[in-house]
Amino acid sequence: MNILWYSHANVVRGITLADTSFSGKGANAAIERLAVELGVPVENIHSAKQVHGVGVATPDTWHRGIEADALIEHRPGYVVGVTVADCCAILIAHNTLPIVAAVHSGWRGTARNIIGNTIQALVRTYSIHAEHLSAHLSACACARCYEVGADVRNLLPDYCTESALRADKWYFDNRRAIEAQLRNSGVEAITIASECTIENAQYHSHRRDAARAGRCFGFVGVTTPGE
Repeated sequence: MNILWYSHANVVRGITLADTSFSGKGANAAIERLAVELGVPVENIHSAKQVHGVGVATPDTWHRGIEADALIEHRPGYVVGVTVADCCAILIAHNTLPIVAAVHSGWRGTARNIIGNTIQALVRTYSIHAEHLSAHLSACACARCYEVGADVRNLLPDYCTESALRADKWYFDNRRAIEAQLRNSGVEAITIASECTIENAQYHSHRRDAARAGRCFGFVGVTTPGE
């Protein structure tokens, strides 16, 4: 299992790559392999049924099969994660406290401001300040390749550029939109991966591979990587 690690003090944070898929029949085996890699019990890796909404699962509300596009956590030895294949995984951590969140945001989640909802949930649940959080944006579909229609352009006009090749098509910059939402929510410490999942075969991409596409797993937890 190849993993791209994103360093952060007292937190384990990263994304799996295209040699492993966290969807379909192999998903359970992939979670088991990741648990071994991280040195945590498999039942301590939490994900959700993603629905492109604004639901946030907390340690008190999480259960297997819950519908949510963000998960927050504070317990040592627990990991939360989201699956992506062109959407962005946003991995959030407090700078000093054991508080983390994983967020899934494609254009629908961005239009609905799942990021703002997650930051509000963290502030409300843990009585913290957003400026003490940092966020990493994973590789995702880039503004050169993420073609969208008028529906997306109408919802997110500031982040769409008209296509020079196709009428009534635009290119959507999801990363820039998410970054703006993070800053509007009070988060200033932001790092952004530069890779495009459509262009780079080390990531799963639904736009590139359609039904054959697997899913990467972006994760963050209050633990340390296994040796």
